[in-house]
Amino acid sequence: MDHHSAPECALNEAPAPFLAANERKTWIVVVITAITMVVEIAAGLMTGSMALLADGWHMASHAGALGMTGLAYWIARRYATSKNFTFGTGKVYALAGYSSALALGLGALAADGNTEINRLYHIDRGYEHIDEKLLQLGGNVERVSA
Repeated sequence: MDHHSAPECALNEAPAPFLAANERKTWIVVVITAITMVVEIAAGLMTGSMALLADGWHMASHAGALGMTGLAYWIARRYATSKNFTFGTGKVYALAGYSSALALGLGALAADGNTEINRLYHIDRGYEHIDEKLLQLGGNVERVSA
């Protein structure tokens, strides 16, 4: 398996060595993103810059999503040989991706102003009438053709 393949492990075996390197790299990116977030929010508050403040909070969403990825790597590594994961810990990665997308989507629904989601066909593959469901959650959703 090359490093671009899905990070699957055989049943109850230790994860592939490249996953530990990927986990380390992910945590480095989380730290860099969090530091950038804090600096932007602090600078925005000190200077009264709404642009810096908004981007700082925007970076918080990225830090959270990336943090979920790092957590997924850690959980998958920690429980790779656990008998409680009958088919391995590969499903943890998918759950983290789904949770990140869900959190970002809920953040978009809660935000003031407009949020644009491109390439909605990725969502359409798994969820029928997602735009109608988002309307029921209180979103003002409009499907626009390119």
